[in-house]
This record gives sequence, C-alpha cells and structure tokens, in this order.
Amino acid sequence: MYARVIVDAPLAQPLDYRLAGGIDARGNDLVGRLCVVPLARRKVTGLIVAVADSTSIDAAAVRPVARVVDEIAAVSAAWLALTRFAADYYLQSWGELAIAALPPLLRAPPG
Repeated sequence: MYARVIVDAPLAQPLDYRLAGGIDARGNDLVGRLCVVPLARRKVTGLIVAVADSTSIDAAAVRPVARVVDEIAAVSAAWLALTRFAADYYLQSWGELAIAALPPLLRAPPG
C-alpha cells in the first residue's frame, strides 16, 4: 500500500510513500494523520491525504514512511478540504498551506 503525503514544499501533487510493516494494515484510518517522511536528505513532517493500492512511480524508487504520529488525533476530512480549497484559492501548494496552518509544535518532525 502507498500513502499520498503532502509536505511543506512547493509541489503540485502529493508525494507517494510506501507503507511498510504494521502501518499498511491500517489503510484508510491513516488519512489525516501526521507522519514523518524523507524528503531529499532530511526528514520532514507530512500529512497523509490518501491511501492507495498502487502508484504510477517505479515501486523500487518509492521511499517508506518513516513514522506515523499516533499520539495526535488525525485532522478531519473537512479540515483537509478547507486547506485544499484555500491552497487553490491562494495559488499555493496544498502542503505549504496545510502544514503552515498546523500549530507550531506539530510542524517539526518528532524525534
């Protein structure tokens, strides 16, 4: 299974990450959850916006989700829709707007 994740970067589309181990068994319960994912040479906070069975990217090139943050409740579908609308309205990437809208303590990737 794959998670579609938005991150605080000027990207047009969510990024695909592989769900590994016990994470993939949770499926759609992951939508709206914060996670930690690799982006270039660093780890960043991301937000899972969808879960899919397949990806259009070569499966060998897809990196895994490093961690799903279970200590914090998932954001609602309404909040995701609002941030998606606001990003489109203000011509900003969804990830940049949604991550910036989180409280400051939630923006930094947990250790």
